[in-house]
Amino acid sequence: MKSKLNNMVMACEVKASQRIYTLLCRHLRFSLRYAVIALCWLVVLVNIALFVDDTFIRPTLGDVLVVVWLYYTIRSVVDFPARWLVLVTVMIAYMVEFAQYLKVPALLGLEPGSPLSIILGATFDWLDLLAYSAGAIMCWLVSREQGINNEY
Repeated sequence: MKSKLNNMVMACEVKASQRIYTLLCRHLRFSLRYAVIALCWLVVLVNIALFVDDTFIRPTLGDVLVVVWLYYTIRSVVDFPARWLVLVTVMIAYMVEFAQYLKVPALLGLEPGSPLSIILGATFDWLDLLAYSAGAIMCWLVSREQGINNEY
């Protein structure tokens, strides 16, 4: 009885592994076009971070654009419908913001100014969630206008 159960579990694990492998093979691919777009947005974001010190462009527009950058970064390696990628992208942004709310960087003992601390940020702001949503809506509208694989 125990060996039958073990065999069934192993068969399920093999089937699950095959499904994951098939899913990855079907949807993972590299797009130079989207990688270049992501790189351009990264250059814009770095310039904003280094050279802009104001109360709108850096904190608000920067949060909108970071979602756009993240969308194109993911789009450069994954071929999923745009609506799903937009959803994944904005959920990642929301999770980072809620990590700030929960003070995760401090709980992890990250030094202020360390690269991971900078990526995770320091202060929670509800307005950041609105900025992330605006960035996601922009990505969705652009992908819809361009007809980027919205089928499925």
